[in-house]
Amino acid sequence: MMTTNKTTVLEQLPSEPLKDSLATLCRAISQRSIHIQKYSTILRNLKTPLKSIGVLSYVLLAAPFIKPDAALAGGFSKSCVNRQVSIASDGAYLDALCTKANGSKVPSRLRISDYIANYGGNLSWALGGGGFHISCRSVKYPVLFQLFMTASCADGRGGWVNTGIYLDEKISNQNGVLAIDR
Repeated sequence: MMTTNKTTVLEQLPSEPLKDSLATLCRAISQRSIHIQKYSTILRNLKTPLKSIGVLSYVLLAAPFIKPDAALAGGFSKSCVNRQVSIASDGAYLDALCTKANGSKVPSRLRISDYIANYGGNLSWALGGGGFHISCRSVKYPVLFQLFMTASCADGRGGWVNTGIYLDEKISNQNGVLAIDR
């Protein structure tokens, strides 16, 4: 099986604009930071349909290695107001008034007890299950104008530990809906 590096392929291309376009595409793919919109701009600059097909096949082969835009990483506080945590018999909830993409504000509720657990007296993002509200008391949010939720949690040895977790780390506003980012 013969392998060809991208420099050799570029040297064999007949025109400079094509070489430049393909070189730009190769650099972008290798950096894994290109967006699909950039592909279409590069392809529009190519004159021959055959050349477009060749570049498109290269792009399609490389597509599995290109990272899509990163998922949201927390930050719900930037677009949600009136934030509060409440404890009910069936779980702990984060309520907020969140801004949608169209600018309107809608109430949103997330059952945070599904995603936060008490591990030996420490609040932590749960790998599965959660249920911190069963073994924690004195839950407070926000603490000192921060997006930090605190609680006193059982340590499993008969004691209680004051602990906290930064909710803005993994909770995002997805068009008016509070959601956990994994």
